[in-house]
Amino acid sequence: MQMPVGMDREAAKQSLGGFLEGKTPNASQIEFLNLIVNPLTEHGVMEANLQYESPFIDVAAQGPDSLFTSPQVDELVTVLAQIRATAAATGAGRPRRSRRHAHGPTGLPPRP
Repeated sequence: MQMPVGMDREAAKQSLGGFLEGKTPNASQIEFLNLIVNPLTEHGVMEANLQYESPFIDVAAQGPDSLFTSPQVDELVTVLAQIRATAAATGAGRPRRSRRHAHGPTGLPPRP
């Protein structure tokens, strides 16, 4: 059985912490960033192009370009790429085999 590997919600928020450093986001920006936390929590990664799809465009019609400056959007894309690179290096953010099902219903290796 394959199980998705996500991030802890707090870890997902912290991964965006560097992006927020030195900024005072408004309510719409915070809502948009919180939407990024959801796929990070569920999958461990998020493709940057998803920011231009629902539910993101439900908050900001033009995606992040509606809420952030061009350099800030570039920075946000870089943060998401760094998260993806870290996930790839650690094996997170992709399905993995469940230990329980890899060895049987008990989770123990079969007897010889």
